[in-house]
Amino acid sequence: MAAQVMAVWDFDAAAERRDSTGGTSKRSVLEQAKQLELWAGSDIPTAPPAAPAEPVFDLKALKEQEAAEMKKKIEENALKAKQKEKEEDERIAKMQALEAQGVKVAGGMHKFDASEVDVHGGNATADDFLDAFGM
Repeated sequence: MAAQVMAVWDFDAAAERRDSTGGTSKRSVLEQAKQLELWAGSDIPTAPPAAPAEPVFDLKALKEQEAAEMKKKIEENALKAKQKEKEEDERIAKMQALEAQGVKVAGGMHKFDASEVDVHGGNATADDFLDAFGM
């Protein structure tokens, strides 16, 4: 009786007993593989494609890249500051030139002759307005 009980618990025997279509017996599995090959043709890969290699993290290269980006940003900011300083110097020069002519100068960024601007209406045109701002 022990041999009969052990036969029930034998995994190979249990798999071979399932011999129907789609079963787990060796004959059924080989038949399924054959059907799959016919269905897929000859395009069945023999092995799965290799996964792409993980990039290696390089802390030194990252720090060098960050330092280069920081240096570039500092240089760009210095260039912008220099450009702004140049523009401010040009505005001051224009203001001084107008004041030297005895003209009352007004305006923040755009220095202009205040006497050319009629704040109470008048017959000035848009061109007159733009000329007042040097545009």
